[in-house]
Amino acid sequence: MQAMHEQVSEYYGKTIKKTEDLKYEACVVGGEETKHHKQILAKVSPKVIESFYGCGSPIPDPLEGTTSIDLGSGTGRDCFVISALAGKTGNVIGIDMTQEQIDVANEAIAYHKEHILDASPIEFRKGFIEDLRAANIPDNFADVVVSNCVINLSPQKKEVFKEIYRVLKEGGELHFSDVFCDRSLPKAAREDKVLVGECIGNAMDINTFIAYMMGVGFKDFRVVTSRILNLPEFPPELIEPGTVFWSITISAFKGVQQPEWKHDIVMYKGGIPGSPETYKLDANHSFKVGEKVPVYSNIAEILSTKRYSPFFEINKDETREAPAPVPSFMEVVFASEASSGKGCCCGGGNCC
Repeated sequence: MQAMHEQVSEYYGKTIKKTEDLKYEACVVGGEETKHHKQILAKVSPKVIESFYGCGSPIPDPLEGTTSIDLGSGTGRDCFVISALAGKTGNVIGIDMTQEQIDVANEAIAYHKEHILDASPIEFRKGFIEDLRAANIPDNFADVVVSNCVINLSPQKKEVFKEIYRVLKEGGELHFSDVFCDRSLPKAAREDKVLVGECIGNAMDINTFIAYMMGVGFKDFRVVTSRILNLPEFPPELIEPGTVFWSITISAFKGVQQPEWKHDIVMYKGGIPGSPETYKLDANHSFKVGEKVPVYSNIAEILSTKRYSPFFEINKDETREAPAPVPSFMEVVFASEASSGKGCCCGGGNCC
């Protein structure tokens, strides 16, 4: 594990100095930021922005007053955005193993305080995402854990998910973006310094990811956004022809159980920053102000948590029939593949 950490740290500390140095699109955000997040980004230090590498926009709303941890925080871009959203009563900790990245982030804190007056405190700690105890992160500490295309780089991904589950409070959220693929990758890809550094060679296959999440305790996890990565053809000994790669943003709440129909009816009252008329929770759930919507128990549990309860009214209606079944995690992922014109890996014309 140490050799892999050193390899990745060198790649992001010395080989890659700015976004333009990346060779492939896997570690480049695909324009997913919301309007109000973009307004905050415009106030972030230019040096932080130009040295940012990520594959999505893993920053959920609302975040006011929350304690958040960013795993693999790099030069701190997402931490600075979260700090602005969390406000003075919040707290943000960024964890990264690359000193050069932490140095840039720390240098930008003064700039951040000057340009965003009501931001929460930020602290950047050097550490490994597989061992958050060593970074002094206690049990049941965080309301939200985010990560942007970094879990991918870990040689011990299951340990990362175990640590995330440990440090989250009950009802806390893991919200992260990463690169996934539809099959296990060969050893040659996992040992290729450039492919690993570019978030391709060590990508998680979907089925292994699901097994890890279920194994550490997450019962319910949902796709927020998903897109196919348009990558070049690689030598077949590195990447098998036909391998599909996605950039996926995922949300999972600690303690939330799998969905059941319990006659829950929710209504969005408005007020979540950036969502004056409609709030999008994930790929399957959007809520318009004043509209009463039947939801399964997992969504009702999520919207009952401290972060969401001020913005939603939840009641029971025993006369209401269950809504249509919500597409599964795999169905949402493979729907993005089908819409891109690529075939489904499951065969027989049906996606998993």
